[in-house]
Amino acid sequence: IVHETGHTCSYKTCGTDETKGKWVDWKKAMDDDKTSVSGYATAAIAEDVAETIRVYVSTKGSPRAAEYQNIVPHRFAILKTEYDK
Repeated sequence: IVHETGHTCSYKTCGTDETKGKWVDWKKAMDDDKTSVSGYATAAIAEDVAETIRVYVSTKGSPRAAEYQNIVPHRFAILKTEYDK
């Protein structure tokens, strides 16, 4: 459910054109992080966003959150800015 909600949130926040706006920022973060939170996240940018949101939400406040923060720091920084308001 969190993964699918991640799609909804990302399209609401970033729009549906994955070639402009905040999607470009996400793509840069993907390139800078050089890895993904899951194999499925590598299927497409929208899947990467949804999977990263899933991990971000499901590990928040736990020791695992710090582990993922080290793995995908650029993407977690975007999520913190967008969703921790």
